[in-house]
Amino acid sequence: MRRLMVLIIGGALAATASSYAQAQQNVTVADRTALALTIYGNGLALVKDRRRAELPIGINELSLSGVSPQMIADSLELGFSKPVRLLSRTLRPANLNPRSLLEAHIGKTVELIRTHPETGVEMSIAATPISVANGVIARIGTKLVTNPAGRWAFPAIPDHLRAKAALVVGLESAAAGQHDIDIRYLSGGLSWRAAYTANWDRRAGTLKLAAWAALQNSTAMHFDAARVSLVAGQVRRVSSPRRAMPDRALRMKLQAEMEDSSGAVAVREALAGYHLYELPQTLTLRPGEEAQAALMTPFAVNVRRELVSESHPAVFSRVRGGAKQPSHPAIRPSG
Repeated sequence: MRRLMVLIIGGALAATASSYAQAQQNVTVADRTALALTIYGNGLALVKDRRRAELPIGINELSLSGVSPQMIADSLELGFSKPVRLLSRTLRPANLNPRSLLEAHIGKTVELIRTHPETGVEMSIAATPISVANGVIARIGTKLVTNPAGRWAFPAIPDHLRAKAALVVGLESAAAGQHDIDIRYLSGGLSWRAAYTANWDRRAGTLKLAAWAALQNSTAMHFDAARVSLVAGQVRRVSSPRRAMPDRALRMKLQAEMEDSSGAVAVREALAGYHLYELPQTLTLRPGEEAQAALMTPFAVNVRRELVSESHPAVFSRVRGGAKQPSHPAIRPSG
């Protein structure tokens, strides 16, 4: 009887372990079905990323690659289209580099490619990394060589190394089939500013105005075909949630940067005392790039030239004390 109980318990543990092993799955940006960004002016953005994955019933472990490396982990929210119980979530940063590759192959034979100094012919020799602390030590043949010349060549990327940041989620699914996964989080590295241009037509006596939104991406992540909304102003972030804060400190204090225009390209929406601009087209934001989108249709206003002087009345006398210094007159357009 005791042996039968041990066999039953052992079988249950083996089944549980096998369920963990067989349910691991990579969910990449190729599985993305929608992407939306709400960008603030102070280097902060709300990312809404929807992906689709096929999940079996039971324990699953998902590796969601292609998330922002500047994700604020505490802001992460996950939603599923079918019943799911979340067990764990871990943000794993990108860790693929030459040193980590060598460390992963310590004690394993790899290739070292060298170029013949006279013929220029490349040749490959077998080498085994021994240590990468304070330089590389490798065994080549019967000798230990420090910092060997040449280029290291590896057969494959180990599973624990990643070229991009990944969100690893452990969950228990109550239903098999396709699941829509909603990933929502705040990220640094995204910002926008308003840029204005004015073209003065002297003969027509008009000033043509245009407004553009300049979006910057410094996250080292590629945002492809994203729906973009822009908030005019900056978000106030509360640093310590433990201390009771007055209502005034908890509100977002945003200052509108643009005047309304009847010819607006972006849809302007009043939201809790500040303004949200929804761009009509999708945008692709590549790492390090600045993309510009039209905020309003250019329009012309009638202006006239005026000679303006902001000088102190006593222009030709000595300026004493804190009196305003005289300035040169300037020609300015006036409506």
